[in-house]
Amino acid sequence: MNGTQQNQIKSKSNKIKLKEIKSIYPSNHKPQENKNLDEMMDEMEKMEFNMLISNCEMHILSPELAIEITEILKEMYMHPDTREKIKEINSKKLLYGLKNFAIANTKSRIQIPKAYFKKCILSALDQTELSTQYDVDTIINEMSNYEGG
Repeated sequence: MNGTQQNQIKSKSNKIKLKEIKSIYPSNHKPQENKNLDEMMDEMEKMEFNMLISNCEMHILSPELAIEITEILKEMYMHPDTREKIKEINSKKLLYGLKNFAIANTKSRIQIPKAYFKKCILSALDQTELSTQYDVDTIINEMSNYEGG
């Protein structure tokens, strides 16, 4: 296999359709809503958290995935070590973290998906604007697909 073929295979495996992702969990795992966290939040925290979630534009995700991610973000919001960082979340950073999670999940089976997804979110929050941009190969591929070539 030559370098061009390897790049084509690599770029195809990196093309993750985020709208097709239904869950970050393996099919044998059923996530639950964490009622204790809801009870622990006061009214101000609930309002602030709801504003964070509205910044994430969850409506573009499947309903199942949106619920899972909301619960994970709620855990991160309620944890003192990640609360301040998670306040920076928005739709672009959330999708960047989800894309990185999905790419990693296609390369190998993630053993603890919730913990790994949290790391992807924290990593996305640390990224600069430049690092969230596509690489040159992806841009060229997207342009050729758009142009029908």
